[in-house]
Amino acid sequence: TPQINVVALSRATLVNVPEERLKVTGPMLLNQAYFFGSPGMNYYDGPDYGAGALQDTINYNFGVSTDRFLVIDFQAFVKFIDAIGGIEVNLPTYVDDMPSSYFPAGIQTLDGAQALTLSRVRSKYSDLARIDNQTIVIKGIFERLKNPLMIVKLPKIIESLQDSYKTNIPGDQLANLICLLPTLKSENVQFYNPSVDLITTDYEFIPNMNQQMEIFRWDQRLVDWINESLYAKPNP
Repeated sequence: TPQINVVALSRATLVNVPEERLKVTGPMLLNQAYFFGSPGMNYYDGPDYGAGALQDTINYNFGVSTDRFLVIDFQAFVKFIDAIGGIEVNLPTYVDDMPSSYFPAGIQTLDGAQALTLSRVRSKYSDLARIDNQTIVIKGIFERLKNPLMIVKLPKIIESLQDSYKTNIPGDQLANLICLLPTLKSENVQFYNPSVDLITTDYEFIPNMNQQMEIFRWDQRLVDWINESLYAKPNP
């Protein structure tokens, strides 16, 4: 059965450092793994720089091995959404980030810049709310890509953005993924976001930042949820 399960992990998740590969003092926030693995930082002793450091950190903390990665920068994100003609989203409630931005509740079409803005809203909202917004945007992208006309254009769009993303997905696997998209039913693309009962908001002194930071604590229940979500079957 063609199926995609999308499992979101908050950047504010407090994690332990895989010390054999990443030479920084922990604990740290999950998104810092990518930062410390970046080229020129010289903290990570492994392949694929930031993506590799993040893969190792996820595996070390949650026991989840990842085979492939795709890293997209802001410029590519905006250009990609514009190239596919924008996306349609349906917001369950308004998103107020004034004076920077405001999105009304309901169905609306976003261009690339608007989609990026919605995905990054956080000044008045929690990190979990930001994950919810990002999920809505990703759903909009998937729905747009199911259009056969988009599938035809997709290889050239990806080629035009090749300097703005990083991946270790082989070309033949990427081609197979593109061919798979039109066959996916909406119910076979499932999104899983961590609920408030799986994490606890707290503050922790982060040594590499030398300050107290807001973090999410977790226990074995989150690990179980991640694995159950990754392998969940579509609803009948």
